[in-house]
Parts: sequence; structure tokens; C-alpha cells
Amino acid sequence: MIPPDRALILSIISGGIQAFQVAKSLGVEAEHLFDEDRLIFAAMEGIFLPKGKMPTIADIKLHLKIDIPPSDNVYDPELCAKYIVTRTLSTKLSDGIGPIIDLIPSDPHKARTDLSELIRSTNWSIGNVVRTNSPYAIDEIKKRYVEAKQRDGSLLGYSSPWKSRDQRSLGLQPGEVTVLLAKRKQGKSWLLLKWAEHIWTATLSNGEPELKPGENILVISMEMPVWQVMRRTFAIRNKLDYEKFRAGKLDPADEIRFYEWCEQMRTPDPSRSEIIFAGSDRVRTVGDIVGLTAQYRPKVVFIDSFYILSRSDKRMQLWERMLANISDIKLDLAVGLNVPVVATTQLSGQVKRGDLDAEADAVAYAKAIGDYADSIDGLFGNDQFRDQKKRILRGMEAREFVTVDLEINFDPGVHDYSEIRVVDSAEDSKKKGFGGQDQGDDDGDDGISFGADEILLE
Repeated sequence: MIPPDRALILSIISGGIQAFQVAKSLGVEAEHLFDEDRLIFAAMEGIFLPKGKMPTIADIKLHLKIDIPPSDNVYDPELCAKYIVTRTLSTKLSDGIGPIIDLIPSDPHKARTDLSELIRSTNWSIGNVVRTNSPYAIDEIKKRYVEAKQRDGSLLGYSSPWKSRDQRSLGLQPGEVTVLLAKRKQGKSWLLLKWAEHIWTATLSNGEPELKPGENILVISMEMPVWQVMRRTFAIRNKLDYEKFRAGKLDPADEIRFYEWCEQMRTPDPSRSEIIFAGSDRVRTVGDIVGLTAQYRPKVVFIDSFYILSRSDKRMQLWERMLANISDIKLDLAVGLNVPVVATTQLSGQVKRGDLDAEADAVAYAKAIGDYADSIDGLFGNDQFRDQKKRILRGMEAREFVTVDLEINFDPGVHDYSEIRVVDSAEDSKKKGFGGQDQGDDDGDDGISFGADEILLE
């Protein structure tokens, strides 16, 4: 019986470049094959593919000194490739998990890191190159259109706390990255947690919960310890005045309500969804988040302050780290694991044109964010807005929909972050006193100019 590696080689010889691309689209690499077939596959990719052809049996003998007996059998490159990829994955996981298990008793932290890296290293990207007449591609586009047609006002992805934004975006969809930019102390962490809490507790138009029983979302905070993130989330969920909550001075009725809710949450309930939290004591890199996502399979991943990821790597300058982080979030996390991601980072009012190494956001990596994010929103607020407990949530850029600028409530006292109205234009903004010229501190840091594109996009 012919081995699957040789069967794949024969299928490519007979099927040409098309058969070779089928194998590549399923994730096959030369290193996944054995012995002579590994050398042949590498030559197919490195020598013959650039010439626009695949080798014949005679070519292989001439260039590689490898004899391949001819065969009358016809092999399916897709079946052969799937077998090899499955075999390779099984082998890599089996070989990798043994040392990790042995390491657990002596160094569980190192074992956990190695496990995340094992998951990451075996997360091969699998995809197809298709044509306009490819039945698979045509059926996929038709299916997506029918889904959109049948949504009847519902979303194609997970909702946000702002209806007008959802009407444009149609929700957070798998593989997409949404980035929220804000200057320091504007409240981006509160807004991120509100978004997560909203999905956790939201219901669909038919009354069903947005998250089904047993499903979860993952929240990563790089700035706060887990208990602090949970405290904020619990406050949002129960609409507790955060200053009183943090100080242990809740009003009696709120305190009783909070204790009752805690007891309810302590009681196991398989019909309930949940939020999973992790902080910088568990997460250091995007790879760590990939590992947690592969483990818990969340429906949405939220990352607060992703610019801090990989900060311990002193080999990279700030802009290099930012570029690596956002590209890994997009390719390894969102696309690789087919999950929507919402991430925040800082937008500094001190940024000057051409500043490439400021510790806060700089033009170089702000532009990199725009290259990888599917949509970008900015959170702005001057002194007047903070006094009124409001913010502007500005749609700065999006690939698939026309952005929208919103005036929203921003009140951590009662946790009201709801939409007030759509800001139709810059002129409308000026009339309401929150656009145009700087109105904040003397240095202009808090002015809500709708010219933020000069920071992000130029």
C-alpha cells in the first residue's frame, strides 16, 4: 500500500499546480512529510512553482536523484492533504503535551506558558484561493446574503450598547477587530467593560439571550488586576455607584441587592453564560490570549490596553511592538480562531507630527492600527462634557460600513453609557458646544476637534 505522503506527491504530479495549491490551502508544509517526499514537496514549492509548473517523474529523478515508480492509481490531493495535516497535528500535540504534563508538578507556570505556545504553534491558517466561478465561493456569498436578508432587523454579529452604531456595523462579526482609541483618563476601560457586560446580559428581539447557556466572552486587562476588573464589571451589572462601592459605603438597599446577586451567582446554573477574566499576571503576549481563546472558545474577546502586550521584549522599539501586537491580534487571534475582538489603546493629545517613539501613541503605530483594524472608534470628552457626564464616541474609520458619531452618556455613578443622539455634522457639533475649537485645558489636550484623523490616519 502506498504511503499517504507519496500519494500526495503523485496526486500533485498528475494534477499540476491546482493540486499543489489544494494541499497548501489545507495547511500542508514540506516539514509535514517524511523522507524523500519532504524533499520533493520542498522542490515543488521552491524550484518548480516559480516556473509556473509542477515536476514530472523524470524532472524529480533528474533534479533530486529520486526514483518514483509510476502508478496507475489516481489520488485525490484534498484527501491526501487532510490526512497529512491531521497526522501532523496529532503528532505535534502528542509530542508536545508529554513534557508539559511532566513539568506541571515542578513548574506549573512554565507548563501553562508552554501549553499556550503549543496551541499557538499548531494554529495553522487554512483557507482557499477561489475564482469567480468557484461553486464554494458562490454558495458562500449567496448564503451570507440570505442571512442578511433574513435577519429582519437583527444583527449579523454581537451587539453594542449603541443602536445607531449597530445599524451601521450589523454587529461584531467573527474575524473582525474593533479598536477603541482614547486619551488617558477618558474612560476607555469603562466603555470596554460596559460593552462586554452588554453582550453578557443582552437579549435578542425574540427574547432569547444573546449568549446561549454555557457560552462565554473573554476579557483581558493589561492595566488592572483581575479583582479590579471584576469589581468594575459587577458595579456595571448591578448599577452600583462605583465610588461608594469601592469605598464599601453602598446605600443599604444597594448593599442588600449586591449581596443577593453574589449569592445567586455563586449558585451553579448551567443555563447561565459567563465572562472569563484574565490580567497581566496571566497574559504577557498575544500568544497567551490565543491560548486562552483556544481553551475557552469565547464568542467575543475584549482586550483593554493592548499596547502593553509584549512590553518585556526589550528588543523591539515601541512602534515595532505595536505593529506586532495589532497584526497578531488580527491574524492569529481574530482570523486564526474566527472570533470578533474589541481592543483599546491610548490616543495621546501630546502627539506631534513625525513623533515615532513617544511612549503614548505615535503616528507610526496609530497608522498601523488603521491597517489591521476593521473599525476604529475614538472616545473624546472635554471639561464641559465631563461635567455633564457625557462623551463623544466618534466613528473614525471602518472597512465595511459608514461610521457614525454619537453623543453618549458617561456616568459611572449609575452606569449609564447609553446613546443620546447621532452627531450629524461638525457644524452640528459646534452648535452644541463640543466640536471645532479646543475647549479644554490650556494645552488643547481635551479639545474635541473632529480632526482626529490627522493623528490616526496621516
